[in-house]
Amino acid sequence: MQEAATPTPVKAKKDAEWMAAKLAYIRGLKSPSAQQKLFDALAQIKNRNALQVRQFAALVKAEKLEDRAADIRRKGEQLLTEKEDAERARKARTRQLVALGGLIAKAGIDAWPTDRLLGLFMAAARGTDEQKARWSTEGAQALASLAKK
Repeated sequence: MQEAATPTPVKAKKDAEWMAAKLAYIRGLKSPSAQQKLFDALAQIKNRNALQVRQFAALVKAEKLEDRAADIRRKGEQLLTEKEDAERARKARTRQLVALGGLIAKAGIDAWPTDRLLGLFMAAARGTDEQKARWSTEGAQALASLAKK
């Protein structure tokens, strides 16, 4: 039987921190599982016999695997949330583009060639604040009259 490799001081510290956090978590549970209760009980034994050492090692491994599984589940949920957010943003952008297309149709310029439309939009973007204010007023009046129809 091979001897276990001696952990480095950094790994030993990390393991001790994990153990302390895990025990605090388990002790804070209202209804820990039988496995968690045994884990806690074995953790409190200073001089474990060979069977207890094997049991404790198996429980540590099981708890670490459970932690990894929980992390993977959280990452999966995060990916789904990000995908849903991207889908909502894409749909919002599509609604915005459809609304802009509707405005172009309401203005009666939907048959214009795209280069002329782009030129018009570029000229409008360079307009003065006074021109933009006038266009806003005219647009609001046109939308109000269309809404009445």
